[in-house]
Amino acid sequence: YFLGFIIICNFLFLNLFIGVIYEEYVALKNEGLRALTAGQKAWYNVQMAVSHAKPSVRATLAKGHSGGIREKIYKTVTASWFDHFIMVTIMVNCVVMAMSFHGEPSWYTSMTNLLNYIFTLIFTVEAGLKIYALSFSGYWLEPWNRFDFTIVVACLLDVLVSDILQVKGLPTSVFRLFRIGRVIGRVARMFRVIKEVQSLN
Repeated sequence: YFLGFIIICNFLFLNLFIGVIYEEYVALKNEGLRALTAGQKAWYNVQMAVSHAKPSVRATLAKGHSGGIREKIYKTVTASWFDHFIMVTIMVNCVVMAMSFHGEPSWYTSMTNLLNYIFTLIFTVEAGLKIYALSFSGYWLEPWNRFDFTIVVACLLDVLVSDILQVKGLPTSVFRLFRIGRVIGRVARMFRVIKEVQSLN
């Protein structure tokens, strides 16, 4: 009941409210553009194109390490199947996180914790392989890698604080929220790739 209430009354009405504001903004913007001359419109289009132009950053193999195991790891972490595997792992991780409930038995808690350890290990290995193949400076160039690295660090802190040190009184659930951010980042990255492919057609 509360989940349906949140989805309908919060997200739906919030999106409707934002949609009305955006529609009014677009209408006012188009009305202002219609008042421009042909030369002014051309200047405006050029300025908008320049402001949105950004250099593309592409991950490359670390300098001076062509051939050998480092190049093999580079080909692995840049392959499409590897990215798909990580994306599926993230989705399954979120499903496991959603499986927790109040009053769950101890064996169930141990099982979900073990799965979360495995997922954290996979994400840590992913970041380590990319840093090794690209070097840390090359890895840090891409914003998505910086985002993933932040999530990995948050997951490791979650395991360290809540499970290994078992520190009481800290909001350890905050660390778990970062894992949801990884899904959002991956979905945004997927839409970005689709948009780039469409622009090539």
